[in-house]
Formats: sequence, C-alpha cells, structure tokens
Amino acid sequence: MIVNELIETKEIYAGEVADNYYVIYEETLCKDFVFKNNYLFEKSSLIEKAIHIFKGDSCSSLQKVKAYPINHVALESMKEIIGKEHPEIFNKG
Repeated sequence: MIVNELIETKEIYAGEVADNYYVIYEETLCKDFVFKNNYLFEKSSLIEKAIHIFKGDSCSSLQKVKAYPINHVALESMKEIIGKEHPEIFNKG
C-alpha cells in the first residue's frame, strides 16, 4: 500500500509570472507499506519535490501546463529552465 502525504506547498515566483499563470512548489512524502501478520510495516519512504505550472482565470478551472521534478536540481535554477521552455510565463522587464 502506498501513502502520499503532502508536506509543503507554496506559490513561488509570485509577481514575476504573467497573469493567469501559477507556479507551485510541492513536497510530498511517499511511503510504501506492507501488511504482514495483521500489522502494517513501512517498507520504504522518500520525499518527492516538484514544481507545477498551472494556467487559468476566474472563469475557468486551472489546467496543468507542466510538472518538473526537482529532487536533484536547485530551486533557484528552475526559473531559468522554466523560462527557456515556456517564455510566455514570466513577465518581461
């Protein structure tokens, strides 16, 4: 049995992104359990970090543009990576 627990979520780059775009940072604790002799035992666990980009406005639902796992990438360098792949997201100037 796999259990995912959201540890942290926050909007990042607020004020730097274009209207109707949202960049969200999430940390999720993922645990794998096994059932043995009427007990649950934790088999493994890991923390997954990711950045999600959403687009939407007050008249529509948010739509996921892309998700970036960032377990081995610094959060500061993600802005450059996102800007190269999706130049429309960040405000000019």
